[in-house]
Amino acid sequence: MRAPAPALNLHVLTFPEDADRWNLVGSYLRLRKDVFIDQMNWSLHAHAASEFEQYDHFGTTYVIAEDSSTGEVVGGARLLRTDQTSPRGSGRISYSYMIRDAHRGLLDDLPIDISREEPPVDRRTWELTRLISRGTAHVAAAILTKVQNFLAEVDAERCLFLGPKAFMRMASRMGFEPVPLGKVVGNGSGRYLAFACDVLRPDLAHGAPTKMPAVARDLNIGLVRQLYLAEDATILGTTYEWTQSGKRVTVWHEAGAKAAARVVDLPTP
Repeated sequence: MRAPAPALNLHVLTFPEDADRWNLVGSYLRLRKDVFIDQMNWSLHAHAASEFEQYDHFGTTYVIAEDSSTGEVVGGARLLRTDQTSPRGSGRISYSYMIRDAHRGLLDDLPIDISREEPPVDRRTWELTRLISRGTAHVAAAILTKVQNFLAEVDAERCLFLGPKAFMRMASRMGFEPVPLGKVVGNGSGRYLAFACDVLRPDLAHGAPTKMPAVARDLNIGLVRQLYLAEDATILGTTYEWTQSGKRVTVWHEAGAKAAARVVDLPTP
């Protein structure tokens, strides 16, 4: 019998506001080394049992998944706003974010054609990389849900992703319409694809409906139609409705989600 998915505490951490919880970032970096380097044999930089690089700095936002029963960090992701520059440079090199720097030829292990066009420098576009989860796909889905809610709160319009092609398939199953930025590329650590998704989450704090650009109205998009909430307003499940077929699919994000305290119906945008 498959073990039940863990109940999660999800954290969005920025510095210095969340300095008192920065130990969670340390645990996330150690998880990255354990999985990416020790288990998957990726050729990445490590120091003191942690995997990190020039894109891990105090300007980075981290989304961390913590097992609520054990306190163990079981997943996470790294977010960078695309108009920000990394403080970690090398001589005259000024790093920005991974997809753009690869396209500029600054990264030896990622090719220029990871993106067909010049990646954006835009305060409303963010990049997500280093998504990792230990255990079930439930953890990764919960992290992505938290990421989308955060990006909606900061008025982001689009998120760029870099990961295995299966990552894009997972985004599609969650109701998003990912658009590849380039072709599938490879290095010694595997094969990767850069893609983009519009931020379509509702702003839960104000009850606003999902934002949908006019150009997207002709696409078959999974719109958020219902939210299943716990007593503390944690999202336990999300129901998506596809714009062309009308088909509805509910994705459960938390263990015991069917005991949701209330269901919120969202209007059509």
